[in-house]
Amino acid sequence: MKRRHQAAHAARRQPRRDRPTDQRRTPRRRGDADHAPPRRPDLQFNWTPAGISLSLNGLTIDAEYATNNPFGQRALVSVSWGGRLCYRQRLNLEDPHQRQTFIGKLRLSCEQAGLVSVLRLVKDRVTPKILIELGDACRSRRTKPLTDPQTQEAQRTAAEQRAGSLLDDPAILSRVGEAIRANGYAGRLEPAQLAYVALTSRLLQERPINLALLGGPAAGKNATIDAALALVPREGVYEFTASSPTALVYTDEDFQHHVVIFKEADSIPDRGPAASAIRALAEGNVLRYEVTIRGARTGSFETWRIEKAGPTGLITTSTRPLPPQLHTRLLLVRIVNSDERLTTFNVICAKAEQASGRLPPVDLERFLALQRWLALGDERRVILPFGWALGRAMSTCSLELRTRRDFDGLLACVKTIAFLHQRHRKQAPGGEIEAIIDDYRVARELLIGSFRAAEAESLPAAIRELVSKIGEKEEITRPRLGERVNRPRSTLYHQVDRAINEFDLLHEETRGGKRILTRNPDVPLPEALPPLPDVEEVEGWFFGVPAPDRRPGPYGVQCFDEFIEDFRHGGSEGFTAAEWAARVGQPVEVVHKRLDLLFQGGTLAYDAKTERYAVRIVESPIDPPPAQGEAANPTPASNLSSGAKSGAEQAKPSDVQPSNESGGGTGGGDVPPGP
Repeated sequence: MKRRHQAAHAARRQPRRDRPTDQRRTPRRRGDADHAPPRRPDLQFNWTPAGISLSLNGLTIDAEYATNNPFGQRALVSVSWGGRLCYRQRLNLEDPHQRQTFIGKLRLSCEQAGLVSVLRLVKDRVTPKILIELGDACRSRRTKPLTDPQTQEAQRTAAEQRAGSLLDDPAILSRVGEAIRANGYAGRLEPAQLAYVALTSRLLQERPINLALLGGPAAGKNATIDAALALVPREGVYEFTASSPTALVYTDEDFQHHVVIFKEADSIPDRGPAASAIRALAEGNVLRYEVTIRGARTGSFETWRIEKAGPTGLITTSTRPLPPQLHTRLLLVRIVNSDERLTTFNVICAKAEQASGRLPPVDLERFLALQRWLALGDERRVILPFGWALGRAMSTCSLELRTRRDFDGLLACVKTIAFLHQRHRKQAPGGEIEAIIDDYRVARELLIGSFRAAEAESLPAAIRELVSKIGEKEEITRPRLGERVNRPRSTLYHQVDRAINEFDLLHEETRGGKRILTRNPDVPLPEALPPLPDVEEVEGWFFGVPAPDRRPGPYGVQCFDEFIEDFRHGGSEGFTAAEWAARVGQPVEVVHKRLDLLFQGGTLAYDAKTERYAVRIVESPIDPPPAQGEAANPTPASNLSSGAKSGAEQAKPSDVQPSNESGGGTGGGDVPPGP
């Protein structure tokens, strides 16, 4: 026995030039087709539900449940003849020793069974080269076989029937919130609805939404994710509870159009190549990981590339901030309840009703059918016709550094909401789903807390208030400042130290045994700006006519400012609604209604004879409109007309905002006639 092992060991270590042709085959690398042996033209590989099948003169060779990793292509290989199984074994198809062992055991099995004719056929057709080509066929096999179009259409029709009226509901997220609440969730609905939108964004063609739910222990972070997961099919989610740092890299799961959930952020590596791969997955929609191993065929070191295509979403929870490089790649969601005692009581009541069986069953199947209907659809592209207007409106916001990445999450959220309501959305000439401004309105309500949390990281509101209590040239001590802000001494001193050392907003020096605080004249206190633009500001940019109550902010190009400048200097005699609509590229009806609102607010003057609008001459666009009964100071265009409306004829401005879908709005009272 010992000599036989030594002989086998010596045969495996024989020089490369003396090895058989099979063992001298050049090692194959992923994505390198030049090393593949030429396939015989008479070999026809067929797909099976579990793998690959090959027929050879009555012999059937099946390779099932194949796994491909840096250590080789492993599969369960079985050989049968006439429906009778001859031999089955799981082996590494890239290992020459295992291939020879499989062939030897196959021949021995046929010999012991008395299958003489089959044995001759096995010796002639089942060769190491056939097994090599079988492994190559397994490697090239798609992870998901092509679906029959008729079968796919039947599945989508069945999902459509099961989803029912939910597909045509104009407020699907409201129905989602009701189902989440009825299913026993007692926290704030916005984080759970945002988690549902993030899970649905996996179906988009672009990068999905990545979320990081932050909160204290038992704050409800995992309960928030579970509430959204109950409405999403499990086949679209891959969940990690605890894993090694490289488990995500080496798993055989397909992550395309999936969401990877780490219930605890501690399972995500924070340094090393694996951490870089996960960060690339969160930002670049593809995971690439290269590893050096000793090749099974040659014994020499080879570099293997593991690549997992996206788009793939990432959701995790944590009780503390994530590592900085991953922190900026995920949208922050603070799980904070305004009344912790009331929320705790609601959670306890919901759990008690579930335990007692009093909670009525919730029909979640129609929400699962909605997700399947969306997944089986042909169109996953969504465009934002108002995207440029949203970008211009962001100039009025507090543009933190991380907003560059968070803005992608905002766009993905708007697209996902439009994707959910695609039956109520138009299609672009190219077939894409067109989002409307109403989708941004909903996305803003869901994400305003995340953008505020990001803004607070740059300059917390408490420190802003603290610095604002000190005059520009005032000198004050810490105890005196504490009397103004009325905070505990420890909190006050901590915030003062941060204002000095971290934000450089204050200076402190010791004089006469006292520490004197002063404002830093070189670093002014930033203005308190909204983290996201108002919907009215975006509408003003998009439709070319601002809302009457929009006025210039602290900095940035405001829609109101640009409109006044263009309207005042763009035409010497003013504009009609048709002329301005042609200038901004919007429907005349929409522009006419919005110009009427500016006329009613006193910003524009109107000439009834020429049907022209012009800017009233005022000292500043923020001055109040003239009182009723007082003569306005019109532009020369309005002086030419004796039929201009007086202030007494003006109706009160309407509170109705322009419709997001049509882009129009209606003013209250009498308005100038339409063009």
